[in-house]
Amino acid sequence: MIAIRPRLHVALHLAAGGALLLWAWALGHVPSLAVQWLPWQRPLTGLGLVLVAAAGLNRRQGVSRFSCRLCVAVLGLTGFLAAGEVGFRVAGYDFRHQARALAQTPPFYRKPTIPVGEVYFRRAGPLSWTGQVIRQQLRVLGYLDDPYRSEPEITVRYDRDGFRNEEPLPPWEVAVAGDSFVELGHLRFEELFTTRLAEELGRSVRNLGVSNTGPLSHLCYLKHFGVRPTLRDAVVVFYEGNDLQDLTAEYRALQYYQRTGKRPERTIRKQTSLLRAARELWCSAGTGSPTPLPTNAWVTTRHGEVPVTLTHRLDTTTRPTPESLEALAYFLSGFVAFASEQGARAWLVYMPAKVRVFQGRFAWHTPADEQDALPLSAALPAEIASACAAAGVRFHDLTPALRAETTEAGMLGYNGLYDTHLDEAGAAIVARELARRLAAPDQPTTR
Repeated sequence: MIAIRPRLHVALHLAAGGALLLWAWALGHVPSLAVQWLPWQRPLTGLGLVLVAAAGLNRRQGVSRFSCRLCVAVLGLTGFLAAGEVGFRVAGYDFRHQARALAQTPPFYRKPTIPVGEVYFRRAGPLSWTGQVIRQQLRVLGYLDDPYRSEPEITVRYDRDGFRNEEPLPPWEVAVAGDSFVELGHLRFEELFTTRLAEELGRSVRNLGVSNTGPLSHLCYLKHFGVRPTLRDAVVVFYEGNDLQDLTAEYRALQYYQRTGKRPERTIRKQTSLLRAARELWCSAGTGSPTPLPTNAWVTTRHGEVPVTLTHRLDTTTRPTPESLEALAYFLSGFVAFASEQGARAWLVYMPAKVRVFQGRFAWHTPADEQDALPLSAALPAEIASACAAAGVRFHDLTPALRAETTEAGMLGYNGLYDTHLDEAGAAIVARELARRLAAPDQPTTR
């Protein structure tokens, strides 16, 4: 047997122990590694210290030979990982293939990325996409798509500004801004409530809806894309499920921009870490089968009990935060100012979540399902109406119309599973109700 020279023994142990200590340090200080591998920091630190300490032990050749082989293996593995980590980062290889995943995602479920205004974003345009919108999104997310197997394949088109309008655009008298409940990117153009509203009123209506946005974005859309000499009604649709939270986040971003001059960016950040990719692959092992769609309640319809996904529960103790109310007042004052400048009426239309419309017709599967749902203030419509009255904005709540018609007809009016939005029937109800309200004799608002 070849004896291990003392100097080689010491050098191997110090090098291997130092490499492990360096990796342990990196796991605690490099965010892309720490997010997945931080629990390994202590074991690596302990093993590294053991190898460094073993550099001074060279009494038995058998033990020394084994520990030196261990050190060589550690150096080889850490060297390989280091080379791979640096190489993939330099090459900019995206282990998540995010650009490809984004291309497979229907536009309706993508965040807007084109900067507009101070801190807001819109969709790219012109744009078109063909397919089964909800079913395709379920596939992208790894859910079972059977409930939407019969969903029609449609082509959704966006105008040059990234909104759901057919070009050329005629001079519009009504501009409707909002989030996904206005965009409704899973419905055909002729099924949108803005399209039906134009038919009901006999006026041109421009759709300014973009998912993943809040009221300050909607006001920005009106200012940049809703101005027209023919404009008579400026409408913002307020979805109670998340618009107050989105408004607060946009208000913070605006305040930060006003302090620093820095606006948010939305670009794909590639996941270039080999170690993070390995950990994500390890954690996802065995989860290749599609996940069943979450169902937590049953709604009684004319077809019997229908399973649904409810993301909210009505709560009598939840109230808007002071910051949210401040952001709401800021938005409403800006909305009134815009409408006044354009000689148009300012409307805030309240879009209820499923749980409010289904109230009295549904039952939770278990008490735990109810508690897991997000709390939604039972008094929120009254609170928003009060804020609108104080600001001088016309307010209209869609809840009574949706509840009455869907209860009488025994239908949902919303997509039942996974998706939170109106279906074709619900969009038709909204169109009729808005047409009735906008066509009615005007009532003065109060401040």
